[in-house]
Amino acid sequence: MKLVSVHKLVFVATILILTFQTQVIVAEQWTLHKCIDSAIVHNKSLEISRNEIEISKEKKSEVYSNLIPKIDLNSEYKYFTDLPYQIMPMSIFGGPSGKFKEVQFGVPHNINANLLLSMPLYNAQIIGGISASEKGIEMKKILYKKSEEDLVYQITNLYYNLQILENTKFYLDSNLQNSLRLLGTIELLKDNKLATGVDVTKVELQLRQIENKIEMLDNQRSQAINMLKFLIGKDDEEIEIISEIKLEEIDYENNTSPLNIEIKEKKSELIKQEITNLKNERLPSLMLIGNYGTTGYGYNESPNEFLNFYPIGFVGLKFNLPIFTGTVLPKKVEQKSLELKNNELELEIIRDKNKIDIENALRIRQTSSKQIKNSVLNIELADNIYNQTLALHSQGLANITDILLADNSLRESQQEYLTNLIEYLKSDLEYRRLIGHLATKE
Repeated sequence: MKLVSVHKLVFVATILILTFQTQVIVAEQWTLHKCIDSAIVHNKSLEISRNEIEISKEKKSEVYSNLIPKIDLNSEYKYFTDLPYQIMPMSIFGGPSGKFKEVQFGVPHNINANLLLSMPLYNAQIIGGISASEKGIEMKKILYKKSEEDLVYQITNLYYNLQILENTKFYLDSNLQNSLRLLGTIELLKDNKLATGVDVTKVELQLRQIENKIEMLDNQRSQAINMLKFLIGKDDEEIEIISEIKLEEIDYENNTSPLNIEIKEKKSELIKQEITNLKNERLPSLMLIGNYGTTGYGYNESPNEFLNFYPIGFVGLKFNLPIFTGTVLPKKVEQKSLELKNNELELEIIRDKNKIDIENALRIRQTSSKQIKNSVLNIELADNIYNQTLALHSQGLANITDILLADNSLRESQQEYLTNLIEYLKSDLEYRRLIGHLATKE
């Protein structure tokens, strides 16, 4: 009976070990670079942007197709119940001049079949449309890069937040262990009449506060992980991030135009092209035209029934020159000119603001970098003070209030470090976005 119980225990333990190993394997560690690569492939918003580029290319092909020769087939059959009348001068038939007589011409049955050819030889509107479609593709590509940049910014910011949460959790766990050890010590002293119940209550309160913070932090982490999985297209997978934060101060060359400026510059080009296209409506157009077909005439009354067909064909040129198109066109040109002026002003505003934002982000990054180094030293100092206070307490030279004050100083130093770390990561991320180097750093 005991042997069977031992076997059951071994079996259960084996299952637990295998389950734990499976969970470890499933929770794969993801670097920031890997998250970004996955998002670029699987994110649906980026897929929509890629489809927008393809739509623009199809529109360009559509405009180009206007230069291809077009051939139409026209066919028509008419049966005249009453033949059309023509007015003829009677003088043709020897009658008096100045008098006319109605005459019916033709036969009841008329059949036409024609092939019509048309091909633009010169059309400024089509040429302008091709140029506009090419600029439209370029704009869609820039907008795709902007969507990609926004996604990278969002994922990087979220990844940094998760790293901060992981580091915060590390400090909270450490503080929790300190509080548990302190609680055990104070309870032992209380049993020996060397501490009061109030001392125990103070430590228990501190312990509950830490536990509440850990619970809230775990909830925030779960929400952030779920959002990260959504952005990278891995909703059904368990992922873990790299909690270690590597601070690298890289001086990027500020020679890349930010995408928000590129968008405004390309918009100016599009507006200029629209103005050109409007002005092109005044230019002449030349088209090659051609026709080849047959015309049939039929008569169905005895004894003179017949149905005869006669060929017809021609090739020619069609020239069109707008002489007066009203005042609508000049008004449209004026509207677009004002729109272009506003866009240029907005571009200047963005450039000026970018310069200020770059200076501010760089200044914050430099300041927070120094503060991080100071915060690390402060944590070490506060930790030493805490341990020394515990030692003094064991010798009866410090009370529980002194320990709690030292513990509070340690937690404030930890929070100061995390705050400076957040400021550094935010400013570094913003700086790289402003100078157009967001995707150059893992």
